[in-house]
Amino acid sequence: MSFALKIGRVYFSPVTVVTALMIVYLSESAFALLIYAFAAIHELGHLTCMKLCKIKTERVDIYPLSVAITPDKTRFLTYRQQAIIAAGGPLTSLFSAVLFLAVGHFFHFTSLPICVFGNLWLFLINMLPIPLLDGGKIFESFIMTRTDFIKGEQICKICAYTACAVSALAGCYIFYITKYNASLLITSIYMAISLYFSPRS
Repeated sequence: MSFALKIGRVYFSPVTVVTALMIVYLSESAFALLIYAFAAIHELGHLTCMKLCKIKTERVDIYPLSVAITPDKTRFLTYRQQAIIAAGGPLTSLFSAVLFLAVGHFFHFTSLPICVFGNLWLFLINMLPIPLLDGGKIFESFIMTRTDFIKGEQICKICAYTACAVSALAGCYIFYITKYNASLLITSIYMAISLYFSPRS
């Protein structure tokens, strides 16, 4: 990452900081801060699973809308280990959503719906079988252990484009209903473009 700031093994650019501040400012609420907090919890799930697999973290790159964790390149990761590490984030988000829902039965607070649905959204969106997401890594690990490499790549690519299309249609519907919320649609288009220009395409 060019012009990256560094804190330990965490790298982030000034653009990331400015983007995060703009999102918080434009949201005019604590919603954006909560989403960033939920994303941090999600990434802790990945890091915890890496520790369980005894894999060291080489670096963590923080981007405006995502985080990339690079494992120790001197270690070979089996498909099983890749699946476990990838599943750590979504499962942590799902557990957080259930935990907030359980706490809400006893202590009601105004941000409860955001806490539940924010974590649930992170779980669902990350389970899509798209290479950029955790679900894509899990799906790839499952397919590659059951077929040859070329056929597995083709299956993963078809499923990824299908997931992008379904996600985009859902985004169009949400935008039509709400008249303003195009976040899922924009995210779907971004994922499709990234998938198209990735080396695998």
